[in-house]
Amino acid sequence: MDYNRNMKYFDADKATLSRNVKIILIIAGVLLLAAYGIGLLLIGVVILFHFLDKSANNKRISDSELDHLCESQFSDLRAEALNRIGLDEDEVSAANHIQVSSYDTTSKGMGIKYRQGKDGVWRSSQYEVALFFFSNDLVHCFVRRFSIIRNEQKDTVEEYFYRDIVSLKVDQNDKDAHGGEFIELTTSAGTTFRYSFKKADSEKVNRSINAMRNLIKEKKQAMN
Repeated sequence: MDYNRNMKYFDADKATLSRNVKIILIIAGVLLLAAYGIGLLLIGVVILFHFLDKSANNKRISDSELDHLCESQFSDLRAEALNRIGLDEDEVSAANHIQVSSYDTTSKGMGIKYRQGKDGVWRSSQYEVALFFFSNDLVHCFVRRFSIIRNEQKDTVEEYFYRDIVSLKVDQNDKDAHGGEFIELTTSAGTTFRYSFKKADSEKVNRSINAMRNLIKEKKQAMN
């Protein structure tokens, strides 16, 4: 992964500022040329700098390229997740697994950058993938968060007994300035966990969550 190139995506405002400075210098050069004749050299230097820098600017990664790059990082995550959880395929056969992913736009960790793309979608320099697996007694959740601007990655494993899950819903966080949708799971202890996902996956995620609700309901009924 080219961390430097990804960083340029979030530093686009600096590039815009640089271009604005160049424009101002060119205008100033024209005025100086008209008044004193010394602006010609200034214009030449600025134009040369502009064209030398132009190729680098054109290489700045686009919204869709960044999305594809992030998604390409976890194409085979199911097997790795099961290995980290310590389960075999036949132990999580109660229902099909669920996988959700999104830019992590809620964490406020030091060094995390945010930017709204040309498509209106907010992106951050940290990406999050969550996989849910279903065994006889537990919902297992494997979460991977990784930076796309530096070599940082963190994996966590969470487990919930069916009997302890009191609420499961899909919602949009209107209070979050970055927007975004998420799965919200609440336990009987009052602890709430949220797992973000892309709006484009909303229909698919809602179908999976409905199936997950039915499974939880069946498990709880079997315990009574």
